[in-house]
Amino acid sequence: MQFDVSKPLQKVTCPVLAITGTKDVNVKVSDLEKIKALVQSECETHIIQDMTHMLRKTDVEHSFSKIVNNNKKSLRHPIDSELKDIITTWLRNWKNRQIKTEKAEMLVK
Repeated sequence: MQFDVSKPLQKVTCPVLAITGTKDVNVKVSDLEKIKALVQSECETHIIQDMTHMLRKTDVEHSFSKIVNNNKKSLRHPIDSELKDIITTWLRNWKNRQIKTEKAEMLVK
């Protein structure tokens, strides 16, 4: 909790997908803009309603103690489907960009 990620983030040069949830008690929604400003590459951000740091949605009140107490129970459930969709789409788009770049580079050679 005391680790400052701002220095390492400034060294990131690859594309970044940053996602948090409105009930994440470890990463604030406002941190996404900070991440986007720090990384040295493109950064796509998403906020998922009611998702916790455990990557699952909850209807538990947004308080540190209630969320943390619910975390262990939430692990019995699958990772949030909206999160999986966002990651899948981002990876497919990244892969398609890579293929287009490789084809363009082959045409130049």
